[in-house]
Amino acid sequence: MAVAKTASGGEVSVLDPMALGVVTITKPMTIISSTERGGILASGTTGVIVNVAAGVDVYLEGLTIQGGGTGVAGIRMTGQGTLHIRNSIIRGFTGAAVSVEGGGGTRVFIDGLSASGNGFGVRIAGKSGAANSALVRNSAIVGNSTAAVQVENNGTLFVGSSSLVSSGGGSDIVTLGSGKVFSYGDNVVGNGNPTGLRPLK
Repeated sequence: MAVAKTASGGEVSVLDPMALGVVTITKPMTIISSTERGGILASGTTGVIVNVAAGVDVYLEGLTIQGGGTGVAGIRMTGQGTLHIRNSIIRGFTGAAVSVEGGGGTRVFIDGLSASGNGFGVRIAGKSGAANSALVRNSAIVGNSTAAVQVENNGTLFVGSSSLVSSGGGSDIVTLGSGKVFSYGDNVVGNGNPTGLRPLK
């Protein structure tokens, strides 16, 4: 597989819309599909697992990740590095489209995500109460059954210029324990309130 053969810090350019299988990333890397979204079908499993050390960046851009209604999670960030997700579609997973599960200090930057038909849109649940964070911008997290976003333990989520509307009738913003969600403007939220507001800078 191209991912396994790519050197540390290298780039995988996806040319075929269904060119990728499920992927595990353990080194700095960029996977990009700039002309037509590269596809990952992950029925019954997780589409992408990112497990990189602190100080390591991974970039995912232009992907369509589909769980077929039985997938576990679209993207799981289990390491302590930094993950960047841009202009991607994630749908059809029983768990989260993006699940942040690192052991502390994990950061995820999301820009231009469409997440629908999942259990959660974005879920932050650090290991053993670890403090992880994510930023969501310019995204449509709509039609997910449990919640648009859920932040647990000591996690923090910042949201701007995005739509957070679930299909389950519950709160679109869920915080558990010391989890926090901050809005910095121009969001559409169907039900639920952020922990606080932050000014645009």
